[in-house]
Amino acid sequence: MSEWKNIWRESIEASRRTIIEDPKCKNFFKELCKKYPKDKMVLFEKAISLDWLKNYSDAIELYEKVSSENDGLPVEHWRDIASFLLERCKEKKEKRPLPNELKEFLAIGFNGNRDLIYCYQWNAFYLLHNFTKLPAHVRYLAISSITRIDSEPEMSVIIFRSCMEESFKKLHPERKDTISWLDEFVKSSILPKEYIGLSNMLRKNGNKAIHHGEIENSIDDIIFSFVTMMKYCNEEFSKR
Repeated sequence: MSEWKNIWRESIEASRRTIIEDPKCKNFFKELCKKYPKDKMVLFEKAISLDWLKNYSDAIELYEKVSSENDGLPVEHWRDIASFLLERCKEKKEKRPLPNELKEFLAIGFNGNRDLIYCYQWNAFYLLHNFTKLPAHVRYLAISSITRIDSEPEMSVIIFRSCMEESFKKLHPERKDTISWLDEFVKSSILPKEYIGLSNMLRKNGNKAIHHGEIENSIDDIIFSFVTMMKYCNEEFSKR
């Protein structure tokens, strides 16, 4: 794994532990900033953590720093994402109401300057950070794969399917592991009815991407299904 991926993975884990254990954000990122003093991705992940912890003033300060063209993240693509999250963080600081419905939340920012898939992708990226009850490696894969859904949709969907299957297996260790485990599970009566269609969509698209290198549903529908299923799994893990 390249150094920047290692740094990002450590930063994503620091965000998970910070949101759970460190509401003042003084421990885990302090260590990372000492370890990687020049890496702006550490600061970006810290900004997202502060955002979720409702420390909007400090989050805005870091979002502004990492989105700066002169001293921010080295890649323009990531600076733009930081700016996108900054816009919403400012709205939250001003106590403007945000949508409660997931589809409406995912579409925040959709206007003449942002297309719908962009908004779904990066609002999902933000939401997945708060699913801290997921197994750490599943949460990392979910966050990492959503960043590539626009450029490598087939690969991302395969990982989405794997994240869902791994979460279900962790939640239901009593079920015997077979080659068709996920197929059998979504056909069982364990899942609440409202999740069966969404989990089937992820399963089928993941299978099709593996075997045929293509997907059949729209990217926005797939993102909605994935975030919904990860949210469901996160809630189930929180009960244990």
